[in-house]
Amino acid sequence: MTCTGISFGLVLLAASFVAPQPSQAQATAHVTLLTSPDAPGRVTPEQLNRCVLQLAEQWKIKESALPKIVVFHVSQVVARHVSLSGRINIRRNRSNDQADSYYEVWLVGDISSQSVVLAIENVLENYFGLHVSDQQRVEVVTRVSRFQDATISAFANR
Repeated sequence: MTCTGISFGLVLLAASFVAPQPSQAQATAHVTLLTSPDAPGRVTPEQLNRCVLQLAEQWKIKESALPKIVVFHVSQVVARHVSLSGRINIRRNRSNDQADSYYEVWLVGDISSQSVVLAIENVLENYFGLHVSDQQRVEVVTRVSRFQDATISAFANR
C-alpha cells in the first residue's frame, strides 16, 4: 500500500484514540464506522449505509461498484491530536491493488445529517469522477438529507 510517513503516523496516532472496542467499531456492506468514546452526537452504521445507498440511487450507481469507506467520528480533542482542521475531512488511501484502496471520512464533533450526506457525496464524486453542477449537488444532498432526517433508527438510543 502506498502511504506517506506522515499519513501513516497520523493513522497510528488516531488508532490510539479511536481504538475499536466491541461497541465502537461497526461495519455494514459499504461502510466501517469507528467512533471515539468522547465523540458527541450519534452517527450509526445504518445511517451511513442508508446514505451511501440513497446517493448511489440518485446518481444511478450500481451498489456493487461502491468504494470502501471508513468513517471516523471523533471529538475535537481527538481531531486536534491528529491535526485535523474543520468538521469534515476526507482522505483517499490508494494501493497498487484497487481492492485494497479505501476512503477515510473524518467527522469531527456533533455533526448534522446534511454534513454526513455531503461528505459521502464528495467521496462518490471523487471515486466515480462525477461531474455535477453545484445546483445538482445541492438538490441531491438536500433530497437525501431530508430522507435521512425523516428516518428513525431502531438503534438510535443504544
